[in-house]
Amino acid sequence: MFGHTNTAVSFYVLMASLIFPLCLAGVAAAQTNTNLGINALFSNTTGINNTALGFDALVSNSTGGANTASGVNTLASNTTGSFNTASGVQALVFNTTGSQNTASGVQALFSNTTGSNNTAIGVNTLFSNSTGGANTASGVNALASNTTGSFNTASGVQALVFNTTGINNTASGFQALFSNTTGVPKHL
Repeated sequence: MFGHTNTAVSFYVLMASLIFPLCLAGVAAAQTNTNLGINALFSNTTGINNTALGFDALVSNSTGGANTASGVNTLASNTTGSFNTASGVQALVFNTTGSQNTASGVQALFSNTTGSNNTAIGVNTLFSNSTGGANTASGVNALASNTTGSFNTASGVQALVFNTTGINNTASGFQALFSNTTGVPKHL
């Protein structure tokens, strides 16, 4: 059986498995995916248990599984990343292989490519994060400049907003650790 238990609504959804089935000869069929929106899960081949809602949601996904994308361009660049959840316009838009990320808010985890185990809640949270992992940000622009820093927690509007590569920082409150860029906590 080819492509069973898939749900597709709109133009070009499940394009790879419906219109070009001969291109997928010898490839296991995608199963248990749900799509709603133009180009949603367009490139999916063997990825399973994905949900894509919105224009270009999970459009590049090929083998990634257990992803949920809700909003225009959410997880649009994802190819093999799995267990990601993105809600909000362009949330996790550049994620390719990063896994176990949660982004809720417009452009949350926008630049993330391979970073994993991040949680971003709020508009532009962890916006510049590319490879940093195990970060938690809650509040508008929290950890917005972080690129490769890991193990940071920022709670509050613009908390750790200028942190780029700093690790193991915790900031709670409006603009907490606002000017920290590369700082690493000192342990006695």
